[in-house]
Amino acid sequence: MKFNFALAILLTSIFFHCQSKEDQLYLESIRNSLLPEIDLILIPNKYNYLDESWILERKKTHFTKVKISKELQRYNRNWNDFQKDYKEFIKEENGKITLDGYGISHSTHFDYDRNIPIVFYGPKYFNKLLYMKTIYQQHITPTIATLIDSPIPQGAVEKPLVEIFRKNNNEIQKPELILFIVLDQGGTELYNSHKESYPNIKRLFVNGAYFPNANVGHIDAHTAVGHVSIGTGGYPRQHHIIGNDQIYPLENGKTKKVPVYENTKNSINPNQMEVETLADIWDLYRNNKPVIISQCYAVRASIGMAGHGKDYNNKLNKIPNLNNISEESDKDFVYWLSKKDLNWVTSTNQYSLPEVIKGFKIQNYFVNNEKYDYWKNNSIDFINAEKDFYKIVGSPYQSKMESEMLQSVIQNEIINKNLHKDQETDLVYITFKAIDAVGHTHGWESEQSRLVFEETDNQVGELIKFLEKNYGDNFAIVLTADHGAGPRMEFTGGQFLSYSDLIEEIQFLLPSHVRKKEYLVNYYTTGQISLNKKVMEKYKISTFQIQKAIESIKVNNKEFFYKVLRSSDIHNTQN
Repeated sequence: MKFNFALAILLTSIFFHCQSKEDQLYLESIRNSLLPEIDLILIPNKYNYLDESWILERKKTHFTKVKISKELQRYNRNWNDFQKDYKEFIKEENGKITLDGYGISHSTHFDYDRNIPIVFYGPKYFNKLLYMKTIYQQHITPTIATLIDSPIPQGAVEKPLVEIFRKNNNEIQKPELILFIVLDQGGTELYNSHKESYPNIKRLFVNGAYFPNANVGHIDAHTAVGHVSIGTGGYPRQHHIIGNDQIYPLENGKTKKVPVYENTKNSINPNQMEVETLADIWDLYRNNKPVIISQCYAVRASIGMAGHGKDYNNKLNKIPNLNNISEESDKDFVYWLSKKDLNWVTSTNQYSLPEVIKGFKIQNYFVNNEKYDYWKNNSIDFINAEKDFYKIVGSPYQSKMESEMLQSVIQNEIINKNLHKDQETDLVYITFKAIDAVGHTHGWESEQSRLVFEETDNQVGELIKFLEKNYGDNFAIVLTADHGAGPRMEFTGGQFLSYSDLIEEIQFLLPSHVRKKEYLVNYYTTGQISLNKKVMEKYKISTFQIQKAIESIKVNNKEFFYKVLRSSDIHNTQN
């Protein structure tokens, strides 16, 4: 054991001091993310997926043969090999391919999960220029805060991008409304895969301050983490949101999944977010005069962008410019979709629900559908909505409805009340998450993803026209993504490991009679593990032993993990 421990220290030292650029970026993202209770960070080999077993549920996915051939070439594979490996799952007709294939995921800091675009658009406010430097989602909040002369949230650690501001008479102009658009799973790979599918977004890239080399700067590359990073300007070390869920092992192989912003009674708790958002501060700083709107079908996105709503206060006096504000925070418009009945809902303790959205039902968009064969109305069970939820929200109709709904909310809550001319900058956030839903099921390379991407781009164009009509040039847009996503395993040859198999491998360190009762893992996210110190101490099992057990895992006789790091290793290399 002494020899093994010394060897582990040597190998860890080599990893930290002889790194590739990819390793350096990965390590920096870990440092930005690591919380005290996390003990192990898991890095799969590139193209491998560590996730839940739903990934292995096969779905009929459409491609052109040309598209598949091009994708295979990227991974040094060819059509003949692909056809041989998946012959029973492929149907070919007139150059069109239907693959009965696996799903895909995201969570790592490899380039396909990490690379995203960021653009700041508004000819009156931002330069029309291509910026090649690498920036992060965390640059957005301090930059916009500086533009509108807001206090910068305490969790924001990056400097504002003042070089992108267009100045008139040495004064930075303030827009009447700023629209933040997030394409969930809209990483660079999506754009590269469908280069002719986004003319409206391309208009923003060409005419805005465009950063094509932007990155996700944290782990895990998940919806909750990306959105709260956009909203607060902080990394997980500041805002303490490290994943979509925390998953706790229970007896007999069962688990308890606790979604972010939800407590054990399934009520909403935005105070898990330990720093404020730009919307929190700006609204209170301006005595609740700005209108705040945050819309996404997933609660973890809506809250992460908008913040705490009524729960926000400055009682800790950490924002000096707010110390003399007597107003309490108000209930911003923050809402999401109920999986059970497809109604838009909110948590009335903290937020408000716009009256106008009650008339928007996704079912109505599927009626008399003749445009998309895959999303035929008679192929979807709207009565048992949870059964087909991701097919419903992963449709082009979801993007269309969300755009039309947001326009109605802005019209009713801002324009009709003449608040679009009150010289108070309103902050409006929308996430088009249909791209993520269809991407998980079919992959960003698929025809289904192309169709959803094209309709989403079309709706971005509709939003631009709506703002131009009602605001002239007195608005700005920030467009980005929360994360990218990995390619299909059938194309890359990547391997899959389920959480349950991972936990089972760790449990083999325990005596056989307690493996279904006591667990070495306290909780886990996709790439991070908090260990159960009491059980470890009881059975004299070290973090090192668990690290080695995970590193030894093989799938189809191939090592699954690139590296498993202990948090102590990360802390010891901090500058």
